[in-house]
Amino acid sequence: MELTTLQHQQKIEIMEKYLELGLKDGFKSVLLDQVASELSISKKTIYKLYTNKEALITACIDHVFQSIDETIAPIIRDPSMDIIDKIIRLLTMVSEKLSFFTMQQVGEIQQLYPELWEHVVRERNVRLERYEMLFEAARKKGVIRDIDPKIIVQLLMHSIDEFTKEGFMKEHNLTYSQSLSLITSILFEGILKPIK
Repeated sequence: MELTTLQHQQKIEIMEKYLELGLKDGFKSVLLDQVASELSISKKTIYKLYTNKEALITACIDHVFQSIDETIAPIIRDPSMDIIDKIIRLLTMVSEKLSFFTMQQVGEIQQLYPELWEHVVRERNVRLERYEMLFEAARKKGVIRDIDPKIIVQLLMHSIDEFTKEGFMKEHNLTYSQSLSLITSILFEGILKPIK
């Protein structure tokens, strides 16, 4: 069904309001009645545009990743940036863009909406795979060790999977963003202190 301009605008407003409330109070506690009330529309209007709550959360996740893509695209294309600075900047930016995810929200999605969490992981991994070409360029320039970029990206993906589990973040009192930053730091700086 083709959406009218008004419906398209309403769809965005509903998604943005749900995301705003979900990040503040937790997605589980946000009722569609509350979203409808805040936007002065009927709940029926929401269901015309989103089949269920999961479809709405999926739209929120896709919106976040689209925002990430729009932010990182100019960096990937910037010929003036050093390749390592570019990789670190991209990973830092992704971490900043996802900083609104609290430990509670990540745990909530992982536990209550496992299929949606799989969607988050798939979307995240699609973006991580794009780094393969950057690692390959860095290897060709001789600025990183001669390691297959696929292995580096796999290491990155598996590390992120482990470091962003609710149990890990609780144990180490880390947010999602802090976990991503820690992985980036260990990957690029290692664990050894510089020798003076």
